[in-house]
Parts: sequence; C-alpha cells; structure tokens
Amino acid sequence: MDPFKALQESIARIWGGSPRTFFEAVLARVEQWNPKRVGGWRETNYQEDLIKTFRPSDAVEIDQPKKGCDIEVRLLYLGRVKEKIAIETKLDNFSVKDVVGGIEIYRKDYNGIIVVLLGNPPKDKVSQVKSKLAEVKKMYRIPTHLVLKEF
Repeated sequence: MDPFKALQESIARIWGGSPRTFFEAVLARVEQWNPKRVGGWRETNYQEDLIKTFRPSDAVEIDQPKKGCDIEVRLLYLGRVKEKIAIETKLDNFSVKDVVGGIEIYRKDYNGIIVVLLGNPPKDKVSQVKSKLAEVKKMYRIPTHLVLKEF
C-alpha cells in the first residue's frame, strides 16, 4: 500500500470512523462538532471551539491563517504539506458575496473546501452557497461540502 494512503487512513482511524480520504476525515470531525449559541460569541470564538475537536499529531496541523480561510487543516507527509483543507465558518448574518468570493480563492490553494453555516441563516443564502460549492466541485474536481449547524 502507498505510504501516503496509509497515512490518510491512519488519520481517519485516529479521528474515528472509516473515511476513505483526508477530506472525509476532516468533514467527519466538523459534522461531529456540536456548537451552541453563546451570547457575545463571534465567528472567531466558534472557530476556536471547532479547532478543539481536532486532535493534532505529527501528521496533521490545524491553524487559523491570518489571510484566507478561517481554519486550515494540513496533512503532512515526510515533513511536507501534502493536502490542505479550507474550512470557512459564518454566522447567520453572513454576506453571500464574501463566502462565494472566498470559495473562488480557496479552490486554487486547497484540496477541499468545507463551509460551515452557524445559527439560523436564510434559506436563500444557504441555497446560493450550496450552488457555488457544487459548481466548484464539478468544474475543478475538488471535494466541497456545506455543513449547516443550526441553533
């Protein structure tokens, strides 16, 4: 078996479940996260809470980059970044234009994109983001997923 593939499967087992890819392992962690509305919390508070659900290791780095996506999860192999997953989190008052613009940028630099909408976002905004993710997935053949965490 390819050592890199073995590493992907190992990370999936460490985080629980049996995903076939690093993207699926990251997505599974995001989907298991159970945020609650906390008065006074901003997006950054939710991002920090989400980061706590990941178990970093020698093969995985989790970061909040100063520019770009909200959370970056990197899979390392022999000390080099082999895969990067972008996670974007938005509270219910988000701008569709900002999210769609971010998706366009992330598709160039990441091996997958996960958008997490928090709270009670309007259905039309959810639909627009879902549509953009589907377009990027089809056109650029990178995995994308929308996770809705209502509270």
